[in-house]
Amino acid sequence: MEYSSLIDKVKMVITKPRDFFERAVGEPVTLPELIRSYVVVLAAVPAVGHLIGLGVVGRSFMGHHVTLGMKYTIPYVILWYLLTVVMAGVVSFLSSKLAPNFGGKEDLASSAKAVIYSYTPAWVAGVFYIIPALGWIALVAGLYSLYLLYLSAGIVIGVPENKKVGFVVILVVASVVAWILVGAIAQATMPGPARHVF
Repeated sequence: MEYSSLIDKVKMVITKPRDFFERAVGEPVTLPELIRSYVVVLAAVPAVGHLIGLGVVGRSFMGHHVTLGMKYTIPYVILWYLLTVVMAGVVSFLSSKLAPNFGGKEDLASSAKAVIYSYTPAWVAGVFYIIPALGWIALVAGLYSLYLLYLSAGIVIGVPENKKVGFVVILVVASVVAWILVGAIAQATMPGPARHVF
């Protein structure tokens, strides 16, 4: 599957997801390649959004305008970004292990394509974190990402139609548990005010 640019690929994932995932089935790509060529780039969008939004723009809280400043924001954003990249791999692995229980195939490359490409809308919408008050738009985009995961579960991983909801729910729950664990670790390592950013 050839695209003239990463932007063209992102646009197709978002605007023509069914066509994209049908083409992605035959894409000869591995999890490490997807992380290097896709995750590392797109996960940087919300990271930069948070960096500017929290470190420069700031947010209003109880009538006061608060800006964390770069001293606290930079370490948090770097750790958040690294954990996002790692979690893309972890969730792909979880997906490949769960898939056979729902009639799908245990194939890490297929699960990586389904999971990682499904994250696209949430990552792209991370640009709205630049203005913290618009961060909710990224949450809405996250719901669209869930739909893409549901769609790709059948097309790319081969989960039957009647089992896709169960597969997505279990995968999301497992992912949330993993995020809570890494989030707790991240917050515990952050200095002072940065522990209470999110």
